[in-house]
Amino acid sequence: MNKKILFACWLPWIITIMPEENSTQHHQLIIVGLGPAGLTAAIYAGRAKIKPLVIGNESLLATVPVIENWPGTQKISGAELIERFATHAKAAGAECLNDEVDTLDLNHTPFTVHTQQGKTFTADALILATGMTHKKIGCPGEREYWTKGVCNCAICDAPLYNKKPVIIVGGGMAALQNAQWLHKYASQITIINRDAAFSAPKKMVADVLKYPTVKAYHNCEPTMIVGDENHVTHVHIRNNVSGETFTLPTNGVFVSIGYEPCTQLFKDRLPINEESQVVASPVGVTPIPGVFVAGKAANVPNGQIVHCVASGCSAAISAAHYLEAKRGTKVRKRMFSSCQRDTNA
Repeated sequence: MNKKILFACWLPWIITIMPEENSTQHHQLIIVGLGPAGLTAAIYAGRAKIKPLVIGNESLLATVPVIENWPGTQKISGAELIERFATHAKAAGAECLNDEVDTLDLNHTPFTVHTQQGKTFTADALILATGMTHKKIGCPGEREYWTKGVCNCAICDAPLYNKKPVIIVGGGMAALQNAQWLHKYASQITIINRDAAFSAPKKMVADVLKYPTVKAYHNCEPTMIVGDENHVTHVHIRNNVSGETFTLPTNGVFVSIGYEPCTQLFKDRLPINEESQVVASPVGVTPIPGVFVAGKAANVPNGQIVHCVASGCSAAISAAHYLEAKRGTKVRKRMFSSCQRDTNA
């Protein structure tokens, strides 16, 4: 038989078998966020035989240099801890996708999720564990010089400022953690703190102020970041008590004024409190049936990692019970905890 005719005979079968690249994929449960809350939810959902899809980019936890309050581990880096979470989630049956959710349609079920890479998914249930993002100063020049000297991660960018002066904006843990990394590289570190004193733990403050290259200005804030179009060159600063203004030359500005919840995707569909967190029940249930929330996107107290992990667990169990009611089946407790004896097994 002619090869062209043979190929033509097989072509309809090939087209039928091969999935379309942009076709919509359906999952029982989609978890938005690859942080401690989202990955913990994935572990518990996986143990309930749900096999969730987890979508997100690198968690802020991965940028924390040292964690000393994770139970059972005296010292561990955020990157290593989040890697352990991800490995555990995959072993439990979760699928992890490194992508950013662009839009969510929560108006009807199944819910629709669109990503920045052009992928579309639908789900019977969603867990929103979108975490936090760095707060912005909001002064002129910040956006214009973002990645051109303005940044927020010293772990990522400190080597770029070897033997160069830098400014850190902030007075809390984020600011001082950045100082701890930058002092190994920068020739001069100037901390600009809008409050009268640091809000970070006293021991951390004492350790940072021991570095000879560190100088702090309190009751001050940047009013403008200036550069030569290619990179930051200096910053205009105002003292909010005296009204004095002055200018500091710098090659880098590390914005370290804390974090805010990443709830912009769904703030128009879910109740949001004054701190931009989703208002939900203690087990992550929102007013929209099938939509759950966990971690720092929710109204979780204190926002410690252990709180986020606990809320991820609760949201997953809530989602599993919702899905079981939808299917008319029952999730056995043993699927959630290997510590309980299953009398029905």
